[in-house]
Amino acid sequence: MISPPARLALAALAAAALLAPGLERAGLASPFADPVSHIRAQDETTYANSALDLAQHGHWLTPRVMGRFLLYKPPLLVWLSAASLRISGWSLASLRLPALIAAIAASALVFAFNPEPIAGLAALLLLLANPLWHTFARLCYTDMPLVFCFTAALFCLARDPRLERRAPFLCFAAAIAAGIMVKNIAGVLPFAAAVLYSLAARPADRPRPTRLLTAGALALAAAAPWHLYQLAVHPSWFYADYIQVQLLNFGVNPPAGSAQPALLFYGQRLLATDPVLALCALAGLIPLARSLRQRHSGSLLLGSWLLAVFSALAAFHYRNLPYALMAIPPLALTAAGSIQLLPRARAALPAFLAAAIIGKAFFPSALWGLSFGASTPIPEAAPLRAYYNTGRANGLVIADPADEFYAATLPGLNPRYLFLDPTGAVARYDPHYVFLGITVTTDQFNHLDRPLYTQRLRSWGLDSAAPLATAILAATPSEARAFILAHPELDFDTPLTLAPTPDSGHARQPASPGRLFLLSTTPRLTPRQPLPAHW
Repeated sequence: MISPPARLALAALAAAALLAPGLERAGLASPFADPVSHIRAQDETTYANSALDLAQHGHWLTPRVMGRFLLYKPPLLVWLSAASLRISGWSLASLRLPALIAAIAASALVFAFNPEPIAGLAALLLLLANPLWHTFARLCYTDMPLVFCFTAALFCLARDPRLERRAPFLCFAAAIAAGIMVKNIAGVLPFAAAVLYSLAARPADRPRPTRLLTAGALALAAAAPWHLYQLAVHPSWFYADYIQVQLLNFGVNPPAGSAQPALLFYGQRLLATDPVLALCALAGLIPLARSLRQRHSGSLLLGSWLLAVFSALAAFHYRNLPYALMAIPPLALTAAGSIQLLPRARAALPAFLAAAIIGKAFFPSALWGLSFGASTPIPEAAPLRAYYNTGRANGLVIADPADEFYAATLPGLNPRYLFLDPTGAVARYDPHYVFLGITVTTDQFNHLDRPLYTQRLRSWGLDSAAPLATAILAATPSEARAFILAHPELDFDTPLTLAPTPDSGHARQPASPGRLFLLSTTPRLTPRQPLPAHW
């Protein structure tokens, strides 16, 4: 008979065997974070830029991206990735290792969540057959660490529903604190699920209110120091990034995104990317509903988990498929419960799900297929690597960018981005960047009041001019062309449609299809660090 710790270790090994291969197969930001809408994982370049900066230059309490403070979310993911880079060296594997470990650990906990081995194995296999689970296990994104924290907190509650034992109680609080430090208010969702469970469970199966509140207070106390530090040292920046943009603008009035109702948006994509999980979960709602009527503690906790997740997805107005990763563990557990509908086939279900994993591997390009880390490269990445290796230091401006901000992850390149912004949407995205001179118009760039903006940055706690004019706005293509003509000293990466006539003072060099480099004819060169093979 295999002991529970040994089963947990075997589940972790199985998860590692399926999730670790291909960790470096996809370039930075090249996988599709939303394969239905063909949206690449652009946020990975932001976290990569910040983690590299921390690993090389420090200032760990307040991470930066492209020279400016990065306070949209607490920095736990960036800390972990930067530490991994410091310990293991500069590589994609080091950058992505924290997310991979989180995915392996969360998979093992889902397996152990249901004490019945067949149901636990089915839930594990459903996770490991899910394309989104594979994608975010191999990306430097906040979503997988958040899901691990969510799963760990509710696993502790499942093992000790009254939170009376010291270890589950402290681990429950620590998991919530870590979730907050990964993704701000989303980290509180396990506590919300625990409250829902406490309201529905029998008195003998739920924690005392004082015990639950104490755990919540401990979690907040653990997450508070970083927040209090930022409020004290960088109050304006912290309010603008963390509260105004991330919570209020994106949560209540996002600048862009799908107009679909939340449940339709996420439901369509969950069905398209994993019909097996979606259909099994729908079937599993029948036995779950029966068990909820009997007020079985495990089912009440699972129902509370589902309710907390889907309520949050509906309440947050910005539609973003990575958020749905929170729903996959409880959906897998619900789907595993569908074996109650066919008790005679329960022993065959794991074999069927294992066959589904093998079958999905034969169709890696399908929405529901498993690519094991492979993805279509970003076309601009290879030309930008080649440009980086030339050592040119004239200053690179990427017009109408198509690189998912990949260039920002190349050390010392320090690119600027020229956006076509006829409606002012880019300026509205981060309005404080306009005030600070991070986002400027082409005319403001041409006559940049550096002392004014440097003073504003300093008053907001940043004693550096590095982020000045890193985003440049042109209202029309003709304005963009005029800007290029006005700066023969700079290098440009531009679409053919924005390239001025050949007498612009630049040498032309092909880039990716439909784009070219306009290179200053008075080059300046600087030594560069060699790039890792798979960066």
